[in-house]
Amino acid sequence: MSRINAPLDVPTVDYDDGPPDLSAAGFPVLRLTIAAHSDPARVGARLWLGAGHPVELGRLFPVFDDGVPLGDPSVSRRPMTLQVVNTRLTLARGECSSVIALDGTELVAPSVTVSDYRLAQGLALRLGSRALLWLEWDDPAVPEPGALNFGRSLAARSLARRVVRAASMTGDPPAPALITGPTGSGKELVARALHDHGPRRASRFVSVNMAGLSSGTAMSSLFGHVKGAFTGADAASPGLFGHADGGTLFLDEIGAASLDLQDALLRAVGPNPEVLPVGGVEARRYRPRVLAATDADLERATVEGRFRRPLLERLAAARIDVPPLDARRSDIPALFRSLLERELKRAGRLDKLNTPGRPWLSAVVMEALLVRDYLGNIRELENVAIRLVSDYADDETVPLAAVARPRSSVAPEAALRDEARTPLNVEGVRAALEATDYNVNEVARLFGVSHPTLHEYIQRTGAAPRAVDLPRETVEAALGASGGNVAEAAKALSVSLRSLQLRLARDRREPT
Repeated sequence: MSRINAPLDVPTVDYDDGPPDLSAAGFPVLRLTIAAHSDPARVGARLWLGAGHPVELGRLFPVFDDGVPLGDPSVSRRPMTLQVVNTRLTLARGECSSVIALDGTELVAPSVTVSDYRLAQGLALRLGSRALLWLEWDDPAVPEPGALNFGRSLAARSLARRVVRAASMTGDPPAPALITGPTGSGKELVARALHDHGPRRASRFVSVNMAGLSSGTAMSSLFGHVKGAFTGADAASPGLFGHADGGTLFLDEIGAASLDLQDALLRAVGPNPEVLPVGGVEARRYRPRVLAATDADLERATVEGRFRRPLLERLAAARIDVPPLDARRSDIPALFRSLLERELKRAGRLDKLNTPGRPWLSAVVMEALLVRDYLGNIRELENVAIRLVSDYADDETVPLAAVARPRSSVAPEAALRDEARTPLNVEGVRAALEATDYNVNEVARLFGVSHPTLHEYIQRTGAAPRAVDLPRETVEAALGASGGNVAEAAKALSVSLRSLQLRLARDRREPT
């Protein structure tokens, strides 16, 4: 049986036959993150598990990366065990006397094995009445975000790394960047980070929502006008490009720009940027760094003639995809706590977060927050925090019904799009997977279904191959042809990068 020694840089299990190798980038290991605890300061503490050996989990061990074990009085001193084998997880109760629940369902059997499919989605593990852990695959080789902290999940750390690279781009002005992601995922926060961590941080950040510009005034708003250019133009204006000169101009919802406006923008973001003010005959040279954001499929829009291909190519000199909240669930507890703190402070009720005996926000409620769908992403999570403080700040605890949502319910915005959605079909799913480099999250968004629903459909219909089912020699041949590049091999095999990483991790543990 394995125990956890005092933590080093990455706390891992100490085995008699040597520690697991967590150093190889691209090979995931299972990470446990504290999502709820009687001591709120423990939320976010982590532990990585190697594969192949049972690990004891209880009140007194293992030790997490904040230097102490779970330590919650509601967790039994007698541990349960966890064991990762072939990308599957087996949990055994053993002599543990605590309540054990997986995704809200209490564990009754002596043991249970979690499938690779379910584990790939992440898993909520509740111990006792106040301790909650979130389990998901991780790559410890991806560095911590440092000062640029979008969260500590793999998706958030990867995002931070991409933002740091894009922010450090030089030039006068630095090359544009295109930020993509679903509604409410935090694209403007990414734009702010690109500005705040770039060489123009001391200059002005100007933001405009392109969907909010009227067709009659859009040109003037962006590029300015000369005096007398139109009725009411009593003085010249530099426009938003002029106001942002030397700084950053953020064009949100760029997909809403008209074709005429796109033609003008193409000139404004070119290698020698210049703008022509309304009513003017001489071009002006302004040099803001241009950032654009959209939740639309601009590639499809170019095919359909709704977006100019040259403009897309210029804006996407650096491209940053913001993951949906569903892809970074381990960040939800810390993010939700910060949102709650803000709202409770506004309401003068910060005392609600200091009730360790019977927490106002219980582990069961946090569990429900972790496993529900977030069609509105971070914006929806923020709305939940606002509603809980508004409705339950005077109550002793937040009821489970306040956050639970039936699987069949959808956000109003999604309901309005239902009739326009394409039903799941094998050919359509295959085409979408190929077009998105087998990004299952993106394909699920395109079809308007949840990630688990799409996974189940793919497995049931065989719409796409699974990396776990491919012959070993096929995988090795693809890796050889790509020179060991796992991402390129995944494309050649028509599988997602994540699924191939999991397959390779399994193969390393099962030598031929």
